[in-house]
Amino acid sequence: QRKTLENLLNLKEWRLMMKKVMMLSLLILTLSTSTISKELTKSQKVGELAFQTVNFIDMMQTLEIVQHDDLYYETNPILGDHPQQHEVITYFMIRGAVHYHITKWLPKKLRVPWLTVTVLPQIPIIEHNHNLGIRITF
Repeated sequence: QRKTLENLLNLKEWRLMMKKVMMLSLLILTLSTSTISKELTKSQKVGELAFQTVNFIDMMQTLEIVQHDDLYYETNPILGDHPQQHEVITYFMIRGAVHYHITKWLPKKLRVPWLTVTVLPQIPIIEHNHNLGIRITF
């Protein structure tokens, strides 16, 4: 039982640290890209829009999990099993903003691979959630 308590404390500390890292990353990216604005090509804009779309769907599915925590639990270790609504919204807003700034910050030749590896893995996760019965509503 003691080992389980220690693991929980470590997990809580890890989540707190990850939240701080995300906030710091967002601040650094915002400051570092505010003076250097690299425009995206049309295809890069489509790729970024694709990421923001799957990010939004993921957020809506996670909010559905929050509303039905008796049926589902979240598997994202940063958010924890049963996050609060404000934590979910904050996380996905930061994630979307950081992704956009990273996309603009990257050299042009790395943008399409970056967009590919950040969009494609989200699709089976969204499908899996849908197959579990998690629906998004507006």
